[in-house]
Amino acid sequence: MGVRKARPDDLEGILTIERESFPDPWTREVMEGYLSSGISLVYEKEGEIVGYLVAIPAWSPLTGRFLHLLNLAVKGSERGKGIAHALLGELIWFARENGYRRILLEVRK
Repeated sequence: MGVRKARPDDLEGILTIERESFPDPWTREVMEGYLSSGISLVYEKEGEIVGYLVAIPAWSPLTGRFLHLLNLAVKGSERGKGIAHALLGELIWFARENGYRRILLEVRK
């Protein structure tokens, strides 16, 4: 299927990838909050969520409106197949279409 907007029923698949990908994963409550209020995309392959991205609109006096990319992860067995690239491409398209000039990447060690 590819990239699409995340839905509430995607939460379990997203949390599975989150827990696999990060030593200090977001809690269910945090993820639910971003899914309902941010820009959340998933990559679906054969009915399974194999990647996701979470961003929020933000503003700074230095940069104006921008998107803050908070989280991006891909299921371990699906890495290196262009899934993160596809998710980022969709976010860039969304940013351009909606007048955001920048995307700030949040990085964890």
